Parts: sequence; structure tokens; C-alpha cells
Amino acid sequence: MSHEMPAAGYGFLWPPVTFDSDGEQISLHCRPSSPASNESVKYLADFRETVQAQAFERAIDGFIDLVLSRLQATSGARTHLCDLWSEVREERTDAALAAGRKLEAILGFDPDGAPGDVMDEMHSLSERAGKAAIEEMAPVCAGPDPVRILKEIEAFSARPGVDARISPPSALMKQYSSTAVPWERGWNLARMARQAYGFNGDPLPDEQLAAVLELSPENLRSSLDGTPRAPLSLAIRNGSGDRVRLLLRKRNRPGLRFEAARLLAEQILTPKGECWLPATDSGTVRQKVQRAFAAEFLCPYEALLDFLKGDFSPESIEEAGEHFGVSELAIKNHLANHRQMDSDPMLI
Repeated sequence: MSHEMPAAGYGFLWPPVTFDSDGEQISLHCRPSSPASNESVKYLADFRETVQAQAFERAIDGFIDLVLSRLQATSGARTHLCDLWSEVREERTDAALAAGRKLEAILGFDPDGAPGDVMDEMHSLSERAGKAAIEEMAPVCAGPDPVRILKEIEAFSARPGVDARISPPSALMKQYSSTAVPWERGWNLARMARQAYGFNGDPLPDEQLAAVLELSPENLRSSLDGTPRAPLSLAIRNGSGDRVRLLLRKRNRPGLRFEAARLLAEQILTPKGECWLPATDSGTVRQKVQRAFAAEFLCPYEALLDFLKGDFSPESIEEAGEHFGVSELAIKNHLANHRQMDSDPMLI
């Protein structure tokens, strides 16, 4: 609700606009009022737009400053808004405090609203996992009991997992560009990676994918160990080398292959100072890049179109999933994000 204007309350009938950020961009979705609504004001607009987060913040800053200057000119009295805005600006100048406020927001709390034990746990874990990893894991913990989820993640991280070695070609990062939108970054990196590893547009068998990760193909085929399902997947780096411990949460072959490919992208893109490389269900830029990379690395778009030959029926989608070794959902999302199927935008 904190992302929706009507939740602002105080008796105002705000327009039904939702703000959703991935860390770089903000998606704005406006829905029209229900025709059956008895409200005195009805909203008609129906749109979805995306703006850069920095541009959005600059516009909000300018708008609040304008409101405050007009209030000062008309009444001359110091308002509650002025006090709040001064506090926000002061917090922005303190890097540690600003990082804490950001973490609180990602966890779903108001400023100073996060329980002390939650923030203590997050800061303690960040020393082992890395600050960037904590920001990726915080959305996973958002909810009524973040400490419980954190403890589940820590217990999951202590499992033996699968030892792997991921040594991506050094030329990859020299060619990588972070200026495109997240899904295009993932697709481009996957194409460069396939070329660097010498793969063509054919499906990747388990043996080839396992060779990239230097592990047994059996680790990508099934996992029925009976342990509780984890809230995320992890690659944990072992020192400064290329050795990692893979902790995959999926149980079936398509899911294991997709998660392994996501963590391959993490190893390529994440700076060496970060120890934990998380793969989650959240919609941050980092997770979008991962999912786009995995989709294109395992199922090249051009090869997928050639296989389907214009037939997007459920039967063809199922056959394509079996052919490329990915789930039907991954095929649908890959097509939707290339505007070949009707679906919500940017599902990856």
C-alpha cells in the first residue's frame, strides 16, 4: 500500500496511481476508477509509464521546494512539511543513515519503524554477505516476520551445496554495457557469453552447462533431498578465486538449469568484494538482468523463433521448453519481453 497514492489517506481522494521502482527506474501505473464507484470524483486515465529514478527524485524535490516557498510567501510560518523536508535533506547527507533508511524502505518499514533486532541482523549479515547482497535479499525478508526469513536464509547458506568453479572469459566485461535497460543488458551479455564459450544457437545440453560451471551434470537434473524450500538461491564465493558454493532452491531440471545460469551471470557481473550472490524473485535491476541472461543463454531468442515458426500455441510452447531445457513459463516470459506474446511488460 505504501506504493499507492490512495494509501496516503487523510480523507483525500487521491488518483489510483502506483509507483514501483527497480532501483534505476520507476514504473507509474494509473488505473481508472471503477464505473460502479459512488465516489464524488472519478479518474479516467489508464496508462503505464516509466521514468528514471533520478529524474523522478529531482522533480519531487523541485515540487516540494516550490510548495514550501509558496507557503513561506503566504503565511511566513514554519510548517510541518518544512520540518519533515529538512529532516529528509539532513539524512541524505549522512551516508550511513541514508543507507539505513533505504534498507528500512526495502523491508517495508517507515523511517525508524523497523525493529532494532531486524536492522541489527541485517547489518551483521552484511559484513559476511556484502552490502549489495543485503539490498537484494531485503525484499525477500519484507513481511510480518523478517527475522524468521533472515534466519531461514542463514540456515540455507550453511548447507553444503555444490562446489563449482566459474571462470568467465575476461573479455566479457570489457564488452558489457550497463547503459541499456536491464533486460537488454541480460540478453546482450548472454549473447556475448555464448560466443565466448563457443556455443551456437543450439540448445545447451546439461553436460555443456555443467562444464561451464565445472560441476557434475547430475547436479542440474533433479534435487529431492527433502529439505525445506529456501526463499532464494545463492552462490557463495570461496575467497578471492573463482570457486563458489552453489545453493539452488529449485527441484526440477528446468528450474535448476535456469538458476545455475542466473548465478553464472552473477559471477560475471558482481564485483569481487561481494561474497554472496543471491538470485531472488524480486524485481530489482540486478534480478532482471539475471533472468534475462538465463533466458537468452539457455534459449536464444532467434533460435526459439525458428523452432516455433510462428506457432505460439500451448503445445508448441511445451515442446520448445523441452527442446531448450527450460520451463514453459520461461518461454512465455521470453516471448512476452520481446513483444511476441501479450502479457504484463518486463516479466523477467
